[in-house]
Parts: sequence; structure tokens; C-alpha cells
Amino acid sequence: MLNRVRNQRGMSLIEVLVSGAMTIIIAMGVATMMQNSFKEQRRVIVLDTLRNQKSRIETMIRDQSIWNAIMANNTGGTDAGPLLTNLRAGVSAAQIVGSSAVKFKIYNSDNSLAYNLLAPTDTTGPYNGFTEKGAACANFYATAGAGRDECPFSYRLLISATCASGASCTNPQLKLVARLLFNPSTTGSLASLVNLVSPVAGTDISDSVQDSKYDAVVKRTSTAVNRSFRMVTGFTPGATGSTCGGNTFSGAGQCSVGARAIHATASTYGWFDTTNGGFDTYDLVTTVAGGQFRFNETGYYGCIISVPAFATAGFQATLYDVTNTTVISTASVTAGQWVQATAVIDAKFNVRSTATVYEIDNQCDAAATGGIPAANNCTLGFATSPYPGTTFTTIVAVSCYKIDRAL
Repeated sequence: MLNRVRNQRGMSLIEVLVSGAMTIIIAMGVATMMQNSFKEQRRVIVLDTLRNQKSRIETMIRDQSIWNAIMANNTGGTDAGPLLTNLRAGVSAAQIVGSSAVKFKIYNSDNSLAYNLLAPTDTTGPYNGFTEKGAACANFYATAGAGRDECPFSYRLLISATCASGASCTNPQLKLVARLLFNPSTTGSLASLVNLVSPVAGTDISDSVQDSKYDAVVKRTSTAVNRSFRMVTGFTPGATGSTCGGNTFSGAGQCSVGARAIHATASTYGWFDTTNGGFDTYDLVTTVAGGQFRFNETGYYGCIISVPAFATAGFQATLYDVTNTTVISTASVTAGQWVQATAVIDAKFNVRSTATVYEIDNQCDAAATGGIPAANNCTLGFATSPYPGTTFTTIVAVSCYKIDRAL
């Protein structure tokens, strides 16, 4: 009877309190577990973002088309553009202050702004920081304690160069470090992650500090690799011609029989580096009156030079160093009467001075060969009759690329 009465009344007060306490404990445990899970999930997202951003910046700086855009667009008075450009002229390692961060904008290959790696005191955007998920943001603050969780990460660029024994060198190997900075709010949930990367407060951005695993580190030359130019010389055939070797030609001939002489077309018409199939995007060459030229930067070059010849028994084309009276490279070809052939020079050489003058020479065999009369064995041009009109005819084409490497 007593048991039935108690059961009808329900749970006792003590039982209610115990069950309530157990419910609270379980709820707190679940909440703590969910909170820890959320923190771990956020930690994983942040670390994944940092790895991706590091990889992205390193890939972008190594990409030549992007590097060209970086070089072209970093032109402000206090950014890295003039520094990188001046490295071509010859600087010493002492002139590159490794402990000073510089403004450095990273552009996409289409010249759109990707990152604006501002100096530490500059807090303006756009895109001077990124969120924990990697999206660009424009309100990163470099002042310790003034950070914001919606834009907690940014980079500061550090540039150092390697010159042999501290001497002056051109286009040296650069070390570019995009040093990661982390400055969240002091009260937000990201504050617990400051031990993952260096916070802004007390951050030493000098090159003496060991690079973090989240710093983007790239070594490369200061200018574009495999920069090149192409210049040509030629003429437009017309009705009025000049004679060379007994035949009529439209100014393209040169009778350098038995002796080396500068090609007449270059001497007469000069070089074209922006028209008629020529280009000099990187300003690597300067043409000189009389068919000669100079390189604007010292260093190693590889050149392919093609010189067609018409109606010649034997012919040699030569890349000649006029200043030092030195033959750089020569190519020979055998054609025949009323036959066209091309001599191709493949030369790799070191330009030690921008004052050195070069020219393309030619030389024809003097003797009659293969039934070709001596008067006709060296024309080095094109007959007027097969090529009249307004089409430009290339007689000599010089294509060179700069072999960039640390000196």
C-alpha cells in the first residue's frame, strides 16, 4: 500500500534535483565538446588558408607573366618598383636594406591587383589583408591591439640580394620574403590562435629572423627571365634598282667579295626594332648609325641571327665585336646561281660593357664556283623582278634573349 501511494505521487524532490544536475552536466559537456569542435574546425580552416596563401604568393612571384606585371606596375616613389628596376643598373648588397619592409603590389597577369603588401605603418587598402578563409580585405591594421577579426592577416615584403663578396652586381639573385602578420582583435575567438603565427606586436621583419613556415619565400632574379628582342633590316623592292655583282637589285646587295664587311642593308637602311617584325619590349638594345648596335645591359646573351643570300657560291655571316675587334661567331652557307640560302648564326656570349659596339658582317667567296661566273657569285640580295611592290623583305634578322642568372 505504501509503495503504491509513493508511486502515485511521482518522483521525490531529491530525485528531481539529481536528474536536473545530471542533465546540466551532460549539457555542459556537450556544449564544451561542441565549442572545442568549433575551435578545432576554425583552427583547421585558418591553417589551410595560411598554407594556400603561402603557396599562391610563391607561385605568383615565380610566374613570369605575373612578374612582368609586378615589374611594370610597381612604379610609385616608395614602393618596390624603383628598387627592382635599379637593380639592373648595378647595386651592392649594402644598398638593399634588408631590415626595411617596402611597399610591394602583386598583380595578376591581366594587371589587376591581387595583393597590396603595404609598409607596416600603412593601414589603407585595397586588399592589404585577407580573412581567415582567404578572401581579400581592406582593413588590416598593423598597430598591435587594433586588429580586427574580419581582416586579421596580412604580409610585409622583405627584399635581400646576393652579390659576390658584397661587390656591385647587376640583376642579382633576390630573396623575397612575404612575412605573414597576424593581428586579430584581443577579445574575439581568433585571439586564441595567436600562437600559430607571429602577432604584430614585437614582430621583427628583418632578414635576421628565421622565416616562418607560413612565410612565402621565393628566390629569383630581379628582372624578367628570358627577356628578348628582335630587330631586322631589309628593304622594300621597287622598280628602281642598283647593281651588285652584275645584276640589278633594289638596294639589298653588298659585294664584299673575299673580305668581311658590314652588311650593306643594315648600313644603308638601319635596324628596325619596333616595326617590320621587330620588337624590343625590355629595352635591351640600342641601334647605332651605320648598321651597328649595342646591348643596354651587361650579362650573358643567346642570339640567333639569320642572313639570307641570293645567287652566291659561298657566303659567311659574322657577328662581330667592333670595339674589341673580335669575331663572336660565324656561319657559312653554299647556295648557287639564282638560288636563295640562309646562313644562321647561333651564338652565346658575355656582354661585359654596354659601350661595346657590334655589327653583322658578310663575306663572299671570290672565285667562280660550280659554273657561276665570278661576276655573279656574290650578290647577297634579291632581284627586282621577282619581288616588286611594297612588301618589306627582311635581309638580316637578329633575335637575342638575355640569359639571366646571379653574377
